Amino acid sequence: MDMGRRMPVVLWTSGHEILPAEGKELRRILGDFVLLEYRNPIEIGEELLDIVREVRPDIVIIRAPIPVIASLLELGRKYGFELWEEEMESVGHSSHPRYDEECEILVPLEDGQHEVMRFRCFNRIREIRLVKEPVMER
Repeated sequence: MDMGRRMPVVLWTSGHEILPAEGKELRRILGDFVLLEYRNPIEIGEELLDIVREVRPDIVIIRAPIPVIASLLELGRKYGFELWEEEMESVGHSSHPRYDEECEILVPLEDGQHEVMRFRCFNRIREIRLVKEPVMER
């Protein structure tokens, strides 16, 4: 290991604990890394921005509303970190929660069922664009 280079710091801000499959993928991409978790899905906003300013991570993995992502992209340019998201895919519904704890999470639904979501990959978020066009007719 190169002792002159510090391990990358990853700030995990997704609403769930990191899955083993996600940890393995991060190790494949980054090698050894330091994982810091911030799991407070209701309070994602200024508090998270303050944590990012204090911790100065190399990567922030986020699941948040677009205005928060936009703010973090701006901070990332200022402080030099990347913004990533975990890509998940729905693989079914279940009333009897059965899932692979290695790579899946359960999302409770209003009808008592659960949606099973499986980790696919990480995506780097580069920009958010607003595309406009004149309204001529409907």
